[in-house]
Amino acid sequence: GHYRKEERIATLSTVETFDGTRGMLREGTTAPAPLVGADLERTRSMPFANWNAVFFALFPSRLRGMRAAEGDDIVFRPEGGIDWHVTLDPKTGLPATMTHQEGPRTVVVTFVSYETIDGLTFEQEIRRSNGNPQFNAVIRFTKTVVNPSIEPSLFQQE
Repeated sequence: GHYRKEERIATLSTVETFDGTRGMLREGTTAPAPLVGADLERTRSMPFANWNAVFFALFPSRLRGMRAAEGDDIVFRPEGGIDWHVTLDPKTGLPATMTHQEGPRTVVVTFVSYETIDGLTFEQEIRRSNGNPQFNAVIRFTKTVVNPSIEPSLFQQE
């Protein structure tokens, strides 16, 4: 349930941390600010997003919530978070698409390709759309590290 996410797009950068209860976001060089409301709900749901959803399926005692089958989807319902609907590729068994709500918009993530690192399969490229072409994104993961050592100070407000 803990994570630290760093994103850099051209000159824009963000650092988001979550310690299982509280979330903080720093944009650029601004001071970190607490995540609240819908942003905190999304943050609470991140451990269930994308490839991480496998941990919810395999270790339900660690991540609280429910999972259910609805039609062709597997639905993850984390406590205090938002629902994630996952459709699996029938040939590979890997996620093909994942949808969730961000406010009034439905976000659709399409899994384009995967790579195997240390015997585990992770998404390598995804496409994200919220219905507004201005915000469409192609996300390519350039470095995935399995079980790195993480300093507790990375989760503290500066």
